[in-house]
Amino acid sequence: MADNWAVVIGVNEYRTPEHRLKGAVNDAVQMSTWLLDHGGVDRHQLYLHLSTTEAVKAPVRVRRAERSNLVDTMEELLGRSGGEGDRFYFYFAGHGLSSAVSHQLQSAILPSDFRTIEPDRSITVASLVSLLASTGFKEQYFFIDACRNLSFDTDAVLGVYPKPRFARTPPCPQFVMYATQPGVKATEIHNPNDEHGAFTRALLDGLGGRGTAKSWIEDSGEYAVRWLSLFAYVEARVAAMKLSVGRGTEPSIIQVPQVFGERGSLNPVFRRLDETAVQPETLSICLLPEAARPLASLAISNLSAPVQTVSPMTGSTAEIPLMPRTYGLLPTAPGYRFSQRIKTLEFYEATTVNLQMLPQGGGPAQPPAMIGEGSGPHVFYTATRGPIPESFAFTGSGVHSGSLTLRAPDPMTWLEVTSAAGDRVGHGAGQLEMHALPAGFYRASLLAPDGVRSEQMLEVVPGSHAFLSLLPAAAQPAPGTAHALALAGIPTTEDGVLHPSEAIGSASFMKLSSLLALAAGAATDPDQRWGHKLRQLGLPRFDANSGVYLVLGDELADPEPLGEGASMLCVPAGEAPHDSAWGIPLALMPAFKGIGLATAPRQPGPHALRLELSSGQTMTMPVAIMPGWLALVIVTRESDRSLELHHYQVPLLDFEDLHSRRPDATAFATLRRAELMQRLVQAGRLEPLEPDINLLLWDKWRDPIAGCLGAYLLLAKGRLDDLAVPAGNLVRFFGTLPDTHLLMALSHEHRRDKEAAIRSLETCLGKGLPVFRAGLEALLAAADRLSIDPGRTGLARRWLAHVPAGSLFSTEWVTSMSWRSGNDRWP
Repeated sequence: MADNWAVVIGVNEYRTPEHRLKGAVNDAVQMSTWLLDHGGVDRHQLYLHLSTTEAVKAPVRVRRAERSNLVDTMEELLGRSGGEGDRFYFYFAGHGLSSAVSHQLQSAILPSDFRTIEPDRSITVASLVSLLASTGFKEQYFFIDACRNLSFDTDAVLGVYPKPRFARTPPCPQFVMYATQPGVKATEIHNPNDEHGAFTRALLDGLGGRGTAKSWIEDSGEYAVRWLSLFAYVEARVAAMKLSVGRGTEPSIIQVPQVFGERGSLNPVFRRLDETAVQPETLSICLLPEAARPLASLAISNLSAPVQTVSPMTGSTAEIPLMPRTYGLLPTAPGYRFSQRIKTLEFYEATTVNLQMLPQGGGPAQPPAMIGEGSGPHVFYTATRGPIPESFAFTGSGVHSGSLTLRAPDPMTWLEVTSAAGDRVGHGAGQLEMHALPAGFYRASLLAPDGVRSEQMLEVVPGSHAFLSLLPAAAQPAPGTAHALALAGIPTTEDGVLHPSEAIGSASFMKLSSLLALAAGAATDPDQRWGHKLRQLGLPRFDANSGVYLVLGDELADPEPLGEGASMLCVPAGEAPHDSAWGIPLALMPAFKGIGLATAPRQPGPHALRLELSSGQTMTMPVAIMPGWLALVIVTRESDRSLELHHYQVPLLDFEDLHSRRPDATAFATLRRAELMQRLVQAGRLEPLEPDINLLLWDKWRDPIAGCLGAYLLLAKGRLDDLAVPAGNLVRFFGTLPDTHLLMALSHEHRRDKEAAIRSLETCLGKGLPVFRAGLEALLAAADRLSIDPGRTGLARRWLAHVPAGSLFSTEWVTSMSWRSGNDRWP
């Protein structure tokens, strides 16, 4: 029997009457029932917390949903299980909120004893996910049916799980599904005697095998509900309800579920259904033009094999009962041709399909047909460069496979191909070439940095070659990005692909933080042959040999720019700031006041960088000032009003070994990959980075921060055997960075050289705090294992307590000037 564990929480009643809900308890009870009946959870390993004081028919013993009880339960579960097991489920239904204090817009759940005057009674989801990252549960699932808006009108610091652990490497896959997007509400449906969350109802229906949540597995002859199809079903179901969750001037915003977390290549199964448990659905076919119907015949195929032929196509609509599957549809009629080679249809619920036929010889020669409409990807699909030879017919040829080319305009875009059953069969960046692919139906996907997938079904025909060009779903750029693009004169195609510089090439998913990093890199790059458009943003050169360069950007069209009244301070580590030292105001760019800038020449060594906004919010982070390098920090206010941070090191000297004559070898072009990789890590996605880890390690010659990120990703993937060479090079050439010595210490420890590990760790402590939050955690964990004097790690331990879980860098955000009360919080 599977060793599965679960914590389920439902909160209807809060201390403030107007915040009470009606359906959260019922949703939690139903989720518990599913976990016991179909989720493989033993009743003695399921913890159910409810807020209601009324009698509830629950399948297991009920505990109260106060914060302290939730913490006690987590500790008890970890103790009883030893932090090991097959699956861990966490479900919450109730109120939630997000805090704009952290640069990652932390989301939190609210236990029943939460009060607006005690916001630390909340628990951030990131701290719970981080807690479970320290365990050995092989698969970890989090379902959060809660608001993610500031529904309690508070911007105070949220509560975190009070007993954190250090993450293990490599991490176990984590799957997080939110009911709604950051900053907005999740909706309850108030039907008489059936109050429920819209998200949970869709989730439970999907787990039950409703509609497109399931897929047919040909090999085993059964249906399966898997993670990707489940989320796609829940997302489409909730979005189709068009539940308005906007506020103020944005009433058109609708609730749309979101995903987060590192799943690797897994697409796990939640439930299997025998074919006899599934009923046929009705496929309605409307064939056009009407004159072709009496002559037409419709061939329906499944996995390149005939299933059914319908002829003639009489009446306005032909209704065909079919078992849910993926089918290919091909109508034929004398004197007519189909407008595309074949129509691929995922058929898992009653569907109406329009099939358009054209007069034979009429119109242009058959080009690759565009498949997919609306917000999905544009797919150009053709089976072969010429006619398919008769020897490649479906039967009798002995050919049972074909080939596929999948391409995206941006070479850094992550692509995946999965079988109709949901198993991944290929992945890579920019372009995929797949040969000897078994004939059948496949799903091609393009993955955005935030985890949003654009997908298209296709059929691989025996003996044929399919070519697909995937483009991301078109989206309007945020006001700040649009202004910067116009100012720089950067051309944008209708599908959102940018061409910021010859050194960059085609680029997708760019936003203001991307443009500012590239513009700052182009302005300070010793090689000025490239990046002319980017320099139109007006960022200045840097004339010293080392220092810090802070750029503040605002995606919002706000009459009061984020940089208005903001100040920067950068002092050597260990020196307490003084009021008289506070004094580098950010200058707003004349052509675009949504960009603020402050620069400061500094001598090499560990420093602390502080940014204070006019609102009183402050950001503090350790930075390493390196000889011949510039510490570049980009802070942007995003469209959801969260603050996002990126950090780089760019060269100030034209080192011959750092440059070639190729435009893509310029230093600032390297920032494109580094920025995209940082966004993926902050979105909780490690798998798309796997092909780029070695490139990040190589990029250390143009950005040592990128090299350190690549090394930390080696750690996260459990590739400690590969750490020695990159760590050694990082220490040799960029030893001013504390992270380099930490990485070297971890490599020594892995090779069982304890004395060398202690020496490297001591050197790291002498260089300042690690730049990355993962470095802080690894430093403290290694110090404990190697018995380093706790007094040496006191600052790192105190600092980590103030860095939000989920942050990429060792950055503290606070809402007041509390740092002035003591020096122990100044790195």
